[in-house]
Amino acid sequence: MVATCGGNDTRTCNLTTELTIGGVALRSRLWCGRAPWLALDWSDGRQQQAILAVAAGLTAALVVRAAIRADGRSAPGEPCLDRSADLQLLAQRIAEVRASGAELVVELTHGGPRCGDFAPQRPLGPAALRDQVSGRTPRAIDSAELEMLISDFAAAGRAAQAAGARLLGLEVANGSLLHAYLSPLTGGAAASQPAQLPALRVTTILAAQLPLVVALCLEDQIAGGLTPTAGIATAQALVQAGASALVVSSGHRWARHLSDQQRPPAALVEGRAARLGHWVKRTLLLPVGVVGGLRSRAGIDALLAAGALDFAVLERPFACQPDLGRQLAALDGRSACISGAACLRPVPTWRAR
Repeated sequence: MVATCGGNDTRTCNLTTELTIGGVALRSRLWCGRAPWLALDWSDGRQQQAILAVAAGLTAALVVRAAIRADGRSAPGEPCLDRSADLQLLAQRIAEVRASGAELVVELTHGGPRCGDFAPQRPLGPAALRDQVSGRTPRAIDSAELEMLISDFAAAGRAAQAAGARLLGLEVANGSLLHAYLSPLTGGAAASQPAQLPALRVTTILAAQLPLVVALCLEDQIAGGLTPTAGIATAQALVQAGASALVVSSGHRWARHLSDQQRPPAALVEGRAARLGHWVKRTLLLPVGVVGGLRSRAGIDALLAAGALDFAVLERPFACQPDLGRQLAALDGRSACISGAACLRPVPTWRAR
Protein backbone atom coordinates (compact mmCIF):
# COMPACT_ATOMS: atom_id res chain seq x y z
CA MET A 1 0.00 0.00 0.00
CA VAL A 2 1.45 3.38 -1.05
CA ALA A 3 1.48 6.11 1.56
CA THR A 4 0.34 9.55 0.53
CA CYS A 5 2.00 12.94 0.78
CA GLY A 6 -0.43 15.81 0.71
CA GLY A 7 -2.76 13.73 -1.46
CA ASN A 8 0.01 12.73 -3.85
CA ASP A 9 2.38 9.83 -4.32
CA THR A 10 5.27 9.79 -1.81
CA ARG A 11 7.67 10.52 -4.67
CA THR A 12 6.66 14.16 -4.29
CA CYS A 13 7.71 14.27 -0.61
CA ASN A 14 10.84 15.63 0.96
CA LEU A 15 11.86 16.52 4.50
CA THR A 16 10.36 20.02 4.26
CA THR A 17 6.90 18.81 3.18
CA GLU A 18 4.13 19.46 5.69
CA LEU A 19 2.47 16.54 7.48
CA THR A 20 -0.81 16.23 9.35
CA ILE A 21 -1.32 13.69 12.14
CA GLY A 22 -4.71 13.39 13.79
CA GLY A 23 -5.68 16.84 12.56
CA VAL A 24 -2.50 18.47 13.91
CA ALA A 25 -0.55 20.23 11.14
CA LEU A 26 3.24 19.90 11.31
CA ARG A 27 5.58 22.15 9.34
CA SER A 28 7.94 19.41 8.15
CA ARG A 29 8.69 15.69 8.38
CA LEU A 30 11.63 16.05 10.76
CA TRP A 31 11.13 14.92 14.36
CA CYS A 32 13.50 14.99 17.29
CA GLY A 33 13.16 11.94 19.51
CA ARG A 34 13.33 11.88 23.30
CA ALA A 35 16.99 10.99 23.74
CA PRO A 36 18.83 14.36 23.63
CA TRP A 37 17.35 15.59 26.91
CA LEU A 38 17.02 12.40 28.94
CA ALA A 39 20.38 12.90 30.65
CA LEU A 40 19.52 16.48 31.67
CA ASP A 41 17.36 16.95 34.74
CA TRP A 42 13.82 17.98 33.90
CA SER A 43 14.08 21.15 35.98
CA ASP A 44 17.55 22.02 34.64
CA GLY A 45 17.69 25.19 32.56
CA ARG A 46 20.07 23.44 30.17
CA GLN A 47 17.29 21.09 29.11
CA GLN A 48 15.05 24.03 28.32
CA GLN A 49 17.85 25.59 26.25
CA ALA A 50 18.39 22.32 24.35
CA ILE A 51 14.67 21.93 23.59
CA LEU A 52 14.34 25.49 22.34
CA ALA A 53 17.48 25.18 20.21
CA VAL A 54 16.04 22.12 18.49
CA ALA A 55 12.61 23.73 18.06
CA ALA A 56 14.10 26.78 16.36
CA GLY A 57 15.05 24.89 13.18
CA LEU A 58 13.18 22.81 10.62
CA THR A 59 12.09 20.35 13.31
CA ALA A 60 8.31 19.86 13.36
CA ALA A 61 7.89 17.80 16.53
CA LEU A 62 9.96 17.18 19.66
CA VAL A 63 9.28 14.17 21.87
CA VAL A 64 9.48 14.43 25.65
CA ARG A 65 9.23 11.10 27.46
CA ALA A 66 7.10 11.52 30.59
CA ALA A 67 6.64 9.03 33.42
CA ILE A 68 3.02 8.37 34.33
CA ARG A 69 4.03 8.34 38.00
CA ALA A 70 7.18 8.85 40.06
CA ASP A 71 8.10 5.17 40.44
CA GLY A 72 8.07 4.79 36.64
CA ARG A 73 10.77 7.37 36.01
CA SER A 74 13.90 5.92 34.40
CA ALA A 75 15.94 9.01 33.48
CA PRO A 76 16.50 12.47 34.98
CA GLY A 77 15.02 14.17 31.92
CA GLU A 78 11.57 12.66 32.39
CA PRO A 79 8.86 14.74 34.06
CA CYS A 80 6.49 12.84 36.35
CA LEU A 81 2.90 13.53 35.41
CA ASP A 82 1.67 12.97 38.96
CA ARG A 83 3.72 15.94 40.23
CA SER A 84 2.26 19.44 39.99
CA ALA A 85 5.66 21.13 39.66
CA ASP A 86 6.59 18.92 36.71
CA LEU A 87 3.24 19.58 35.06
CA GLN A 88 3.74 23.33 35.38
CA LEU A 89 7.10 23.05 33.64
CA LEU A 90 5.57 20.81 31.00
CA ALA A 91 2.91 23.41 30.20
CA GLN A 92 5.69 26.00 29.88
CA ARG A 93 7.73 23.76 27.54
CA ILE A 94 4.69 23.04 25.36
CA ALA A 95 3.92 26.74 25.00
CA GLU A 96 7.55 27.62 24.23
CA VAL A 97 7.92 24.94 21.59
CA ARG A 98 4.61 25.88 19.96
CA ALA A 99 5.70 29.53 19.87
CA SER A 100 8.69 28.35 17.81
CA GLY A 101 6.38 26.75 15.27
CA ALA A 102 6.79 23.12 16.41
CA GLU A 103 4.80 20.71 18.57
CA LEU A 104 5.91 18.96 21.73
CA VAL A 105 4.75 15.33 21.80
CA VAL A 106 4.26 14.10 25.37
CA GLU A 107 5.22 10.42 25.27
CA LEU A 108 3.73 8.55 28.21
CA THR A 109 5.70 5.72 29.75
CA HIS A 110 6.48 3.63 32.77
CA GLY A 111 10.08 2.46 32.74
CA GLY A 112 9.23 -0.96 34.16
CA PRO A 113 12.36 -3.17 34.11
CA ARG A 114 14.36 -0.20 32.81
CA CYS A 115 13.87 1.70 36.08
CA GLY A 116 16.63 -0.47 37.54
CA ASP A 117 19.14 1.57 35.51
CA PHE A 118 18.35 4.77 37.33
CA ALA A 119 16.24 4.53 40.47
CA PRO A 120 16.86 2.87 43.85
CA GLN A 121 13.43 1.24 44.09
CA ARG A 122 13.01 -2.24 42.70
CA PRO A 123 11.91 -2.17 39.06
CA LEU A 124 8.62 -3.67 37.87
CA GLY A 125 7.84 -6.12 35.07
CA PRO A 126 5.45 -8.81 33.89
CA ALA A 127 7.81 -11.47 35.29
CA ALA A 128 10.73 -11.70 37.71
CA LEU A 129 13.39 -12.11 35.00
CA ARG A 130 16.84 -10.61 35.49
CA ASP A 131 17.52 -7.50 33.42
CA GLN A 132 20.67 -7.86 31.31
CA VAL A 133 21.59 -4.16 31.47
CA SER A 134 21.10 -3.24 35.13
CA GLY A 135 21.55 -6.77 36.51
CA ARG A 136 18.49 -6.30 38.69
CA THR A 137 15.42 -8.53 38.86
CA PRO A 138 12.05 -6.77 38.51
CA ARG A 139 9.17 -7.48 40.84
CA ALA A 140 6.39 -9.25 38.93
CA ILE A 141 3.20 -7.19 38.63
CA ASP A 142 -0.07 -8.86 39.65
CA SER A 143 -3.38 -8.31 37.87
CA ALA A 144 -4.68 -5.75 40.37
CA GLU A 145 -1.56 -3.62 40.06
CA LEU A 146 -1.73 -3.82 36.28
CA GLU A 147 -5.26 -2.42 36.36
CA MET A 148 -4.01 0.43 38.53
CA LEU A 149 -1.18 1.15 36.07
CA ILE A 150 -3.60 1.30 33.16
CA SER A 151 -5.69 3.80 35.14
CA ASP A 152 -2.51 5.81 35.77
CA PHE A 153 -1.84 5.97 32.03
CA ALA A 154 -5.33 7.37 31.54
CA ALA A 155 -4.80 9.98 34.27
CA ALA A 156 -1.43 10.94 32.79
CA GLY A 157 -3.03 11.47 29.39
CA ARG A 158 -5.59 13.81 30.91
CA ALA A 159 -2.83 15.69 32.73
CA ALA A 160 -0.82 16.14 29.53
CA GLN A 161 -3.92 17.37 27.72
CA ALA A 162 -4.61 19.87 30.52
CA ALA A 163 -1.00 21.09 30.15
CA GLY A 164 -1.71 21.98 26.54
CA ALA A 165 -0.51 18.93 24.58
CA ARG A 166 -2.05 18.41 21.15
CA LEU A 167 -0.28 15.11 20.45
CA LEU A 168 0.23 12.26 22.90
CA GLY A 169 2.86 9.58 22.55
CA LEU A 170 3.01 6.09 24.03
CA GLU A 171 6.26 4.16 24.50
CA VAL A 172 6.02 0.48 23.60
CA ALA A 173 9.76 0.19 22.99
CA ASN A 174 13.18 0.65 24.59
CA GLY A 175 12.59 -1.83 27.41
CA SER A 176 9.68 0.13 28.89
CA LEU A 177 6.96 -1.59 30.89
CA LEU A 178 4.60 -1.87 27.90
CA HIS A 179 7.44 -3.22 25.76
CA ALA A 180 8.20 -5.75 28.50
CA TYR A 181 4.67 -7.12 28.14
CA LEU A 182 5.31 -7.45 24.42
CA SER A 183 8.73 -9.11 24.48
CA PRO A 184 9.21 -12.79 25.42
CA LEU A 185 12.62 -11.83 26.83
CA THR A 186 10.90 -10.10 29.75
CA GLY A 187 7.88 -12.35 30.19
CA GLY A 188 5.67 -10.87 27.46
CA ALA A 189 3.33 -12.87 25.24
CA ALA A 190 2.80 -10.87 22.05
CA ALA A 191 2.44 -13.84 19.74
CA SER A 192 0.12 -15.92 21.89
CA GLN A 193 -2.18 -13.24 23.35
CA PRO A 194 -2.02 -10.03 21.29
CA ALA A 195 -5.52 -8.91 22.24
CA GLN A 196 -4.59 -8.96 25.94
CA LEU A 197 -1.55 -6.72 25.66
CA PRO A 198 -1.74 -3.78 28.09
CA ALA A 199 -0.44 -1.53 25.29
CA LEU A 200 -3.63 -2.12 23.30
CA ARG A 201 -5.87 -1.25 26.23
CA VAL A 202 -3.87 1.88 26.96
CA THR A 203 -3.92 2.87 23.28
CA THR A 204 -7.71 2.66 23.20
CA ILE A 205 -7.96 4.90 26.25
CA LEU A 206 -5.42 7.52 25.17
CA ALA A 207 -6.58 7.69 21.55
CA ALA A 208 -9.97 8.81 22.84
CA GLN A 209 -8.26 11.76 24.55
CA LEU A 210 -5.90 13.10 21.85
CA PRO A 211 -4.25 11.95 18.61
CA LEU A 212 -1.80 9.25 19.66
CA VAL A 213 1.64 8.40 18.24
CA VAL A 214 2.83 4.98 19.40
CA ALA A 215 6.57 4.25 19.53
CA LEU A 216 6.79 0.52 18.82
CA CYS A 217 9.70 -1.92 18.80
CA LEU A 218 9.02 -4.30 15.90
CA GLU A 219 11.74 -6.85 16.69
CA ASP A 220 14.13 -7.50 19.58
CA GLN A 221 17.07 -8.72 17.46
CA ILE A 222 17.90 -11.28 20.17
CA ALA A 223 17.28 -15.01 19.95
CA GLY A 224 14.05 -15.88 21.71
CA GLY A 225 12.83 -12.28 21.60
CA LEU A 226 10.10 -10.46 19.75
CA THR A 227 9.95 -11.49 16.08
CA PRO A 228 9.03 -9.25 13.13
CA THR A 229 5.88 -11.31 12.56
CA ALA A 230 4.67 -10.66 16.10
CA GLY A 231 5.76 -7.02 15.87
CA ILE A 232 3.77 -6.42 12.69
CA ALA A 233 0.71 -8.11 14.19
CA THR A 234 1.01 -5.79 17.19
CA ALA A 235 1.32 -2.75 14.90
CA GLN A 236 -1.90 -3.75 13.15
CA ALA A 237 -3.67 -4.19 16.47
CA LEU A 238 -2.47 -0.79 17.72
CA VAL A 239 -3.86 0.92 14.64
CA GLN A 240 -7.19 -0.83 15.14
CA ALA A 241 -7.12 0.37 18.76
CA GLY A 242 -6.92 3.97 17.56
CA ALA A 243 -3.27 4.97 17.05
CA SER A 244 -2.95 7.96 14.68
CA ALA A 245 0.69 7.25 13.76
CA LEU A 246 3.51 4.84 14.56
CA VAL A 247 7.22 5.39 15.17
CA VAL A 248 8.90 2.04 14.55
CA SER A 249 12.30 0.88 15.79
CA SER A 250 14.28 -2.32 16.05
CA GLY A 251 16.34 -3.85 18.83
CA HIS A 252 15.69 -4.60 22.49
CA ARG A 253 17.63 -2.38 24.90
CA TRP A 254 19.71 -5.44 25.78
CA ALA A 255 20.77 -5.77 22.14
CA ARG A 256 21.53 -2.06 21.83
CA HIS A 257 23.53 -2.14 25.07
CA LEU A 258 25.85 -4.76 23.57
CA SER A 259 25.91 -3.00 20.20
CA ASP A 260 26.92 0.35 21.67
CA GLN A 261 29.78 -1.35 23.52
CA GLN A 262 31.05 -3.40 20.59
CA ARG A 263 30.14 -1.72 17.30
CA PRO A 264 32.79 0.56 15.74
CA PRO A 265 31.37 3.89 14.51
CA ALA A 266 32.25 2.98 10.90
CA ALA A 267 29.67 0.17 11.00
CA LEU A 268 26.76 2.64 10.90
CA VAL A 269 24.73 2.30 7.71
CA GLU A 270 22.35 5.16 7.01
CA GLY A 271 18.75 4.10 6.66
CA ARG A 272 19.31 0.70 8.27
CA ALA A 273 15.87 1.00 9.89
CA ALA A 274 14.06 1.78 6.63
CA ARG A 275 13.01 -1.85 6.20
CA LEU A 276 10.87 -1.42 9.31
CA GLY A 277 8.83 1.27 7.62
CA HIS A 278 8.43 -0.89 4.53
CA TRP A 279 7.12 -3.76 6.68
CA VAL A 280 4.45 -1.62 8.32
CA LYS A 281 3.45 0.40 5.27
CA ARG A 282 2.73 -2.72 3.24
CA THR A 283 -0.43 -3.26 5.26
CA LEU A 284 -1.24 -0.05 7.16
CA LEU A 285 -2.32 3.31 5.79
CA LEU A 286 -1.30 5.84 8.44
CA PRO A 287 1.78 8.02 9.00
CA VAL A 288 4.80 5.92 9.89
CA GLY A 289 8.00 7.36 11.31
CA VAL A 290 11.29 5.51 11.53
CA VAL A 291 14.07 5.95 14.08
CA GLY A 292 17.53 4.49 13.62
CA GLY A 293 20.50 5.40 11.43
CA LEU A 294 19.05 8.49 9.73
CA ARG A 295 21.80 11.07 9.27
CA SER A 296 21.55 13.12 6.04
CA ARG A 297 18.97 15.19 4.16
CA ALA A 298 19.70 13.29 0.94
CA GLY A 299 19.30 9.92 2.64
CA ILE A 300 16.02 10.87 4.31
CA ASP A 301 14.59 12.39 1.13
CA ALA A 302 15.45 9.18 -0.75
CA LEU A 303 13.62 7.07 1.85
CA LEU A 304 10.59 9.37 1.73
CA ALA A 305 10.51 9.09 -2.06
CA ALA A 306 10.78 5.30 -1.83
CA GLY A 307 7.79 5.13 0.52
CA ALA A 308 9.84 3.68 3.39
CA LEU A 309 8.63 6.30 5.87
CA ASP A 310 6.40 9.35 6.22
CA PHE A 311 8.55 11.22 8.74
CA ALA A 312 12.07 10.87 10.09
CA VAL A 313 12.85 10.66 13.81
CA LEU A 314 16.44 11.52 14.80
CA GLU A 315 17.73 11.23 18.36
CA ARG A 316 21.50 10.97 18.86
CA PRO A 317 22.28 13.52 16.11
CA PHE A 318 20.35 16.23 17.96
CA ALA A 319 22.30 15.46 21.15
CA CYS A 320 25.53 16.69 19.56
CA GLN A 321 23.97 19.20 17.14
CA PRO A 322 20.89 20.92 18.61
CA ASP A 323 20.69 23.16 15.52
CA LEU A 324 20.61 20.16 13.18
CA GLY A 325 17.17 21.16 11.95
CA ARG A 326 18.64 24.29 10.39
CA GLN A 327 21.40 22.28 8.72
CA LEU A 328 19.03 19.67 7.30
CA ALA A 329 17.03 22.44 5.65
CA ALA A 330 19.87 22.45 3.09
CA LEU A 331 19.88 19.68 0.49
CA ASP A 332 23.47 18.75 1.40
CA GLY A 333 22.86 18.88 5.17
CA ARG A 334 23.96 15.96 7.31
CA SER A 335 24.77 15.08 10.92
CA ALA A 336 28.26 14.53 12.27
CA CYS A 337 26.93 11.93 14.74
CA ILE A 338 28.95 8.69 14.91
CA SER A 339 26.33 6.87 17.01
CA GLY A 340 28.63 6.36 19.97
CA ALA A 341 25.75 6.59 22.50
CA ALA A 342 27.82 8.05 25.35
CA CYS A 343 25.97 11.36 24.89
CA LEU A 344 22.67 9.67 25.78
CA ARG A 345 23.49 7.72 28.92
CA PRO A 346 22.01 9.21 32.09
CA VAL A 347 24.10 8.93 35.24
CA PRO A 348 22.51 6.50 37.75
CA THR A 349 22.51 9.07 40.54
CA TRP A 350 21.22 6.67 43.16
CA ARG A 351 24.40 4.59 42.79
CA ALA A 352 26.68 7.62 43.05
CA ARG A 353 25.60 8.49 46.55
